[in-house]
Amino acid sequence: VGYRNKKCWPRDCRMRLLKRDVNLGRAVFWDMKNRLPRSITTLDWDDSFVSVYSADNPNLLFDMCGFEVRIQPIKFNHRGANGAPDAPGSSTTYKDGVWNLQNEGTKEMTAQAHLRVE
Repeated sequence: VGYRNKKCWPRDCRMRLLKRDVNLGRAVFWDMKNRLPRSITTLDWDDSFVSVYSADNPNLLFDMCGFEVRIQPIKFNHRGANGAPDAPGSSTTYKDGVWNLQNEGTKEMTAQAHLRVE
């Protein structure tokens, strides 16, 4: 399909290349490319990565300052034997390179950020 993916993550953590999400990612890229004045900067498709967050793609992937980052909402972390999500709080990971993200107002843990060094 000609759509880049973050191969440093396990296969189940990568973006699933579904037609509607790939088309949305391409549309966002081309929209951003056309909005930037060419006299200031340009975006190149071959050097870019667009991650789409949707019901079928529950991980938000990006890299920044030499780190690969994967943000995963708690509700998508794990599924039980019957395919239903586990109880809230039972699907969290506690290890190095994983940070819990919480809502400041409610103090509810909403997502986890997983970091890897490039």
